[in-house]
Amino acid sequence: ELISSLHCTVMSLTFWDSSCQADDRDDHLVLRSTYSNCGMKVTENVVSNEVVVNLLSSSSPQRKKVHCINTESLSLRLGLYLSPHFAQASNTIELGQQGFVQVSVSPMIPEH
Repeated sequence: ELISSLHCTVMSLTFWDSSCQADDRDDHLVLRSTYSNCGMKVTENVVSNEVVVNLLSSSSPQRKKVHCINTESLSLRLGLYLSPHFAQASNTIELGQQGFVQVSVSPMIPEH
């Protein structure tokens, strides 16, 4: 939407590896790749790459680093609190009452 509102013509959209071109699908450009192709860098929980946009109006490509979190190996825990100090957890909250949520992310612990 941003590109169309700026009236830019996209000449190409690729990952860091320029052989990995986007497919044009229903007015959207879609980039796809496995973790082992297109210049993907994989750490324990993060997959990183760079998206390169070539615009008709620009002689140099626009580059944007992207980082995706692999949530399959992570565990999320939410805690409800009634004060912003997160001192005492609560199981319930009244209608109209302000609540605060604390999110904890940790490695997934296999269940035995």
